[in-house]
Amino acid sequence: MKKAFLLLFAGMVVLSACMSNNSTTTPSCTDQDPSKEDASMVAYATSAGLTVTKDTTYDYYYQIVNAGSGSTTPSDYTYISFTYTGKLLNGTIFDSSTTPVTNQLGALIKGFRLAIPKIKKDGHIKLVLPSYLGYGCNGAKNNSGVTVIPANSPIFFDVTITNVQ
Repeated sequence: MKKAFLLLFAGMVVLSACMSNNSTTTPSCTDQDPSKEDASMVAYATSAGLTVTKDTTYDYYYQIVNAGSGSTTPSDYTYISFTYTGKLLNGTIFDSSTTPVTNQLGALIKGFRLAIPKIKKDGHIKLVLPSYLGYGCNGAKNNSGVTVIPANSPIFFDVTITNVQ
């Protein structure tokens, strides 16, 4: 009986591996080249009255409103509590929380993982991110399956860190 189960299980693993390239799976997509989004990000920052600095390694813009204080610099392994507002560059708010949310920094979008370590507890930062540092070529849907961030959309975040653990 054990042998039959193991053979069945092994067959299912092999079959599922073969089917992973099946045409019924979602085709892969390609992230937008950030240089093609730069003009819209600069235009947004200007129209929003932001005084931004460009991170030339990853092609995103940020404004540190308040660097915060404390001895702990956020890293991928720390938990941060934060409030935020996320917007598309047309001004549409796609998500926000005025009550602090707690997450491990390493579990958040790449733009957060790169920019949040620039501030500490009680720090406040504004980010204009190219799509590849946000939700990329997949975009994002809400819990009802409605697209709230279209594919390849640069995004804006206003983030305040309330705690770093």
